[in-house]
Amino acid sequence: MLVSCSRQEPIPKQIIVKDTFANILADMHVFEAANALGHLDSSLTGYNAISYQLGIYKKYHITKGQFDSSYAFYSERPDLFTEVYEKVMSNLSQRQALLSKKSSK
Repeated sequence: MLVSCSRQEPIPKQIIVKDTFANILADMHVFEAANALGHLDSSLTGYNAISYQLGIYKKYHITKGQFDSSYAFYSERPDLFTEVYEKVMSNLSQRQALLSKKSSK
């Protein structure tokens, strides 16, 4: 019984792999933060939340259904979801460091 609990189940092929899913979530968090801070005025940029999300799906060659299925899959598996969010946090930290470096020049 301990062996079966410690063995990680394979991720089904229709589910977005962890690294890619983490990148998608990081992109979505950046958008949500920019939007919440008022940096994305749709009257100026021509973008709204839906078009931005569709742009993310297009960037990663996925559908909303694939995203939703993957989100459900990972959220039902806390250990895997934790791994994904550790990657999200690392990704966002790297982006922040890059922006800090650029703004200090």
